[in-house]
Amino acid sequence: MKISIRKLFALLLSICMILSCSACGQTAASSQGEPAASGSSSADAANSGEEITLSIAVNQSWNKPNFEPLLKKYEEQNPGIKFDLQVIPDGQFDELLLSKLRTGEGPDMVHYGMTQLFQKYSVDETLVPLDDEAWVKDLINPDSVTVNGHIYGAPSNSMGAISGLIYNEKMFEENGVAVPTTWDEFLTVCETFKSKGITPIMIPGKDAWTIGMWICTMFPNVIVDQAPEIYDKINTQEVKYADIPGFADCLDKMKELVDKGYVNSDYLSTTVDMGLVMLMEEKAAMAVSGDYWISDVYAKDPESRLRMAPLPVVDNARLTCGTIRVVSIFNSSEHIDECKKFLNFLQESEQQVATNSDWGTLPAMNGVEMELPAWTQAVNDNYVSKGQVPLEQLGMRQYVGTGEMTTLTYEVLMGNMSSLEALQEWDIYYEKLAREQKFPGWENK
Repeated sequence: MKISIRKLFALLLSICMILSCSACGQTAASSQGEPAASGSSSADAANSGEEITLSIAVNQSWNKPNFEPLLKKYEEQNPGIKFDLQVIPDGQFDELLLSKLRTGEGPDMVHYGMTQLFQKYSVDETLVPLDDEAWVKDLINPDSVTVNGHIYGAPSNSMGAISGLIYNEKMFEENGVAVPTTWDEFLTVCETFKSKGITPIMIPGKDAWTIGMWICTMFPNVIVDQAPEIYDKINTQEVKYADIPGFADCLDKMKELVDKGYVNSDYLSTTVDMGLVMLMEEKAAMAVSGDYWISDVYAKDPESRLRMAPLPVVDNARLTCGTIRVVSIFNSSEHIDECKKFLNFLQESEQQVATNSDWGTLPAMNGVEMELPAWTQAVNDNYVSKGQVPLEQLGMRQYVGTGEMTTLTYEVLMGNMSSLEALQEWDIYYEKLAREQKFPGWENK
């Protein structure tokens, strides 16, 4: 089924605003024609005969099947350009990239999430503004990549990756269980699979960010009746994390799953790749993460029937959606003009379809049509079209990433501290960082 991305996004916006930057309108855009063409060659390089190498950093799990072929395609169209793709392991990405930037050895570009760039890279000081680029007028959701009034990344998607409970539809049918809508129903489903020797929930805890996905999926659901104002209060600690009972309840429920044996016993040493094999081989029935995991499984097993539903941490829970993927240019680059031409290429329809096919997400540009993958179509049919639009994750609303909260969550799961103690420690860490970096609202504290 081909669907106009403009029509689908119009439906989403009519229901509610999905993504919004904390620091940070849509303009009418023609669906006819493309952004200005990238050209068949780099004029500077071609005229001088000099080869220019553009370096671009990406974390390992983001180096999807179509990304390197896009670079090769651009090289073929632009004989004077070569790429140095720097693929960095996920757990080392920020540390290594920030170190490179501090020592003047940073890459020309980075392929990353707008949220992560906002939180960790002082975008006003490190990235090139792209407000005047021709493709900007055709963006479906410009607010999602706007910080302090400026656009700092060329987005590939218009809505962040959707996160929730990933489940194997085939296994559910074969074992006579329905998609749970309450926590008690969820526990019953877990017990059913456990009794049959199947791991109910796979957690690849060796890769710490996967624990963070639970936080990003659960926490927005327990404060939805207070959002978005609650985020401003949390950021300035007018309200602390430990003051919100729902947050502690989320961590307690996660620990309950571990204590009852509903999670793979080796979750602390299970990597994402190992976990995906468990899902493909039907050794595990469920997981909690983004829909990009489903796309990874489908790439290897097109017959897979993975689907997504809200994790019922509360009744009437909703899916959540995360960051926008962007390619941004560091202002330390010596090849800013050449990088801008490459970004122009990425915003063209063919490239937009390729990148979003990797992730199963909706393109960033008006006028792009593509085949929606089965799981995305199911989410649209079962939830979005019925008014259950995904909640935004902590994301751009929160000044601090969830890394330290992830570490504290491990301590809760291992029984080394209570949920309340973990949240209190998080509040201490948050205050320390806020004072050091003088977040908005903390200047005079």
